[in-house]
Amino acid sequence: MAVVREKLNNSWLRRLHLEEGWLSFVLLFVVVMTVVWSIQSAHWVAGSEVLSTAALLGFAVGFVLARTRFVPAILAHSFMLSVGLVLVGLFIFPYTDQRFDEWYYKMGSTVQRVARWLASAFQGRNISDELVGLVGLAFLSWALAYISAWMLFRRHSVWWSISPPLVVLLLNLAYNPPNALFNFAIFLIAALLLVIRFTVFENHELWQRARLYVKPGILSWTLGLGFGITFLLLAVAFAAPNSTEFKPLQNIFEQVSAPFQNIQNGVNSFFSVPNGGERRIGRLNTGFNTFNKSFTIGGPIYLSNEPVLNVKGTDPSYLQAAVMDQYDGKGWVATYQDVPDSNELIFPQLSLGVDQRLPTSPYTGRFENTLDIVPLQSGIGTLFTGGEAVSTNRNTLLAFHWEKTVIRANLAQIQSKEVGKDVNGRARILLVDTTTNKPIPPDLLPLIRLLRDANTVPGFIEVRSNGDSAVIRVGIGGVFNSGTAKSLTDGTIQLQTGNWIIRLDGTESPNFTHVWAKRSDNTIGDIEYPLTARGNGVFSFGQSTSGATRQDFETTSIGKNIKTELDQLVNAPFPSKADYSIANGVPNFLAYEGYQPNYDDLLAVTAAVVPSSGDSYRTVALRYRADEQSLRSVSTTTAATRGRAAISPQYPDWVKERYLQLPDTVPQRVKDLAKQITAGKTNDYDKAKAIEAYLRTFKYNLQAGFTPDGRDVVDYLLFDSKEGYCVHFSTAFTVMMRSIGVPSRVVTGFVGGEPDKQNGGYLVRASAAHAWPQVFFSGIGWVNFEPTPAYSPIVRPADPASVAPLPTPTPEATVVTTPTAAPLTPAPTTTAPNPTNSAVAGSAGTGTQGAQVSIEIPFWVYLILALLVATAAIYFGFKAWYRRQFVLNDTSPRAVYARLLLTARKAGLPNRQTMTPYEYSRFLSSYLPDASNSLEQLTSRYVRARYSQQGEAHLATMEHTSETEVSGAWQAYMHTLLTFRKQRLLERLTPRFLQKHK
Repeated sequence: MAVVREKLNNSWLRRLHLEEGWLSFVLLFVVVMTVVWSIQSAHWVAGSEVLSTAALLGFAVGFVLARTRFVPAILAHSFMLSVGLVLVGLFIFPYTDQRFDEWYYKMGSTVQRVARWLASAFQGRNISDELVGLVGLAFLSWALAYISAWMLFRRHSVWWSISPPLVVLLLNLAYNPPNALFNFAIFLIAALLLVIRFTVFENHELWQRARLYVKPGILSWTLGLGFGITFLLLAVAFAAPNSTEFKPLQNIFEQVSAPFQNIQNGVNSFFSVPNGGERRIGRLNTGFNTFNKSFTIGGPIYLSNEPVLNVKGTDPSYLQAAVMDQYDGKGWVATYQDVPDSNELIFPQLSLGVDQRLPTSPYTGRFENTLDIVPLQSGIGTLFTGGEAVSTNRNTLLAFHWEKTVIRANLAQIQSKEVGKDVNGRARILLVDTTTNKPIPPDLLPLIRLLRDANTVPGFIEVRSNGDSAVIRVGIGGVFNSGTAKSLTDGTIQLQTGNWIIRLDGTESPNFTHVWAKRSDNTIGDIEYPLTARGNGVFSFGQSTSGATRQDFETTSIGKNIKTELDQLVNAPFPSKADYSIANGVPNFLAYEGYQPNYDDLLAVTAAVVPSSGDSYRTVALRYRADEQSLRSVSTTTAATRGRAAISPQYPDWVKERYLQLPDTVPQRVKDLAKQITAGKTNDYDKAKAIEAYLRTFKYNLQAGFTPDGRDVVDYLLFDSKEGYCVHFSTAFTVMMRSIGVPSRVVTGFVGGEPDKQNGGYLVRASAAHAWPQVFFSGIGWVNFEPTPAYSPIVRPADPASVAPLPTPTPEATVVTTPTAAPLTPAPTTTAPNPTNSAVAGSAGTGTQGAQVSIEIPFWVYLILALLVATAAIYFGFKAWYRRQFVLNDTSPRAVYARLLLTARKAGLPNRQTMTPYEYSRFLSSYLPDASNSLEQLTSRYVRARYSQQGEAHLATMEHTSETEVSGAWQAYMHTLLTFRKQRLLERLTPRFLQKHK
């Protein structure tokens, strides 16, 4: 029975044996799962927890099929695809459309959504669909794990097994998910160890066939060496100079990274997911300094000192990159691609041509801030502006919020109104729908202007030919006038009636086909009307005096233009309904329902073609620069009196709907604290300054910890941690302002810079990345505030009389030849915070966020730590050296004798080819007399094992020398050998005259 049991155990052990080694299996599994866990931690979509299961099963299927040698590759891959699709469907089933009860309807709906996404992708359009994103990520995890296992265990291609996971990991790490460095370090260590392990496996068979001696412990030795090399590479990577500080390295980096950036841009285009996971609508787990459309708050942040931009211009202080409008308790989202009204519309970004200007609102107190910006790194697609963007000298893409617009009004109810002054003090006139008191969206203005003009033109024209003259009858708004047209010297026949001049072509007399009409004041140019012959020399536009029909009207030149505008609106990429009706032969009523971009709500500006490093661009923006008195006057709340309710500032509907939003995660005590801080303040400006001052009493710390799960970021900051950096304070400011009914938002970008003596202007580094809040003031627009303690508060003039002239633009670059060159002209209107004495001169609230917060550690602490580290290194190093010299891991005769030859050769006592083992032993004994017995013992064991007829295996059973005796002989030999080496070294170091004297 014992024999049978032993055979069964051996058979099972053989089945469990893995020729590639189970360590390879574990390392590859870690490589794959590290990538999947990195994707999961980014919370790209809701339900990302299924990715681990998909990868685990994919790895198992790939491993089993790879080990099943009789299964052909084509059959295995087909099985992977079919089973993968089924399993992915099961994984994502809980997240399918819940409107259906039957499973086949749910899966059918999912297939339709995937097919629609694929069709849009092939057409170059992107559709953001969270379910499609989950399907794609789940299948990616499944296929990635399968491919890696197949390539290693079937194809024995270790590099192809780790390359696909590496590409996916790098793409994911580009969005800075949580634990990015940790995931990358784990991946790198596991991947390099896998390469080493598999290389040893591949070469071990070659060594055995060649009957080469394989050193025992070579696997552990190589793995340890690989582990050390990995840590060394990581250390070098962190200690290496920045690519932008070393020009040749920067050029190489740009060329190498270009293909990767193209891949990343493609991922951005086609895998934009509106929802970033449960309660994280549209938000990725990226930092604010990535300037994406979303970011997560919390955790230590490390900002490099790499140069990013060179900026010249009027006021290069606050460089605006992205605007965030929706807070979810953990971070911010720019919702410009969110779907309104729960439909499936996805609104595109709009294109803006070179130097094309955007429509701007008539807000007061703003100035045009023109900046010339040079990116110093490649791949920066965001165009930075000094405020609300107006124009750029590049083709750009603009991210707006879109508003649903409904107009049902007589044209007489659409009136021009003066709504303030522009930046040059001129009156601003807007067209307003008086039925709703809302301004007409800019994209509808061409149509409405045409309709308003057409409302006043003749709706009926009748011509009675009279030889060389004609009697013309004109109907305008139901009022008719007639007269005899006169022939003019240029051959035309013309009649002026009221404000209109009617002209006929005299060469057509007596059969007229067209008539032209224009206003006598030239406010409306020639309108061409077709005439229809009615008989008896009568020609008319319109069949009766009640006016032309719409079909007739659209044959006129102005009617054709109106029809063209209507077609453009109706055939837009998003559904719109536009129509008008006719009265007295002319338009009198407009009906429109659709979506229009809100030009007052611009969230981001990106380049249509990403500028390369050194490729400059210019932006023009509007920024508020007026006084505190104006801000107080437009935002004062009139207190309630007897019989009269309190009057608060009035905000546009889109401001109230979007910039007062707060999630349910904000506790009541946060709102109560905001009310307590602003108690007694009667205007929004003083309320904002009060909250700003309160937050500036907190501690600024770039190493602030993460917010605990289940806690609101602002609540945790205000009542627990009381420390953070810019994104914490700007978020707290915005949430508290919204809680008291004041619209506000968060903006990301750069604040601060240092004079660039080489190129002129200011040098902005990555450490200047910043987030700050803005508050909306009626009639003024968005105004910056600075609640972050490390930055100086923005100082504004007290009243309009104290407003300084516009800042002097920064000068062009000049070559600095002496250390005493004149400094750059500062901007005099504002003061600059200077945490590191490297802020832009005269900038409002500038500073550098990053290395300015540091803790002074005494020198003796570093000295003690260095001594402790050195002592530990010496101790463990000596211990490892001693073990390597005196401990035998393999006591077999051949292994011991091979090591004896190696150590003797290193000591300068090599073996000669003509020597037998015993002759070589006597040769060594002549130099090492104290080890002669040990040498004879070790040599005899080797000779018996090497030249015995029974072989080494038989010798092992007859061996009377214990391992302890062998180890003792070896240690005696090594002590003598090391003494010999020390004496020889001393002899070489001793001067010759001392040797002779001795």
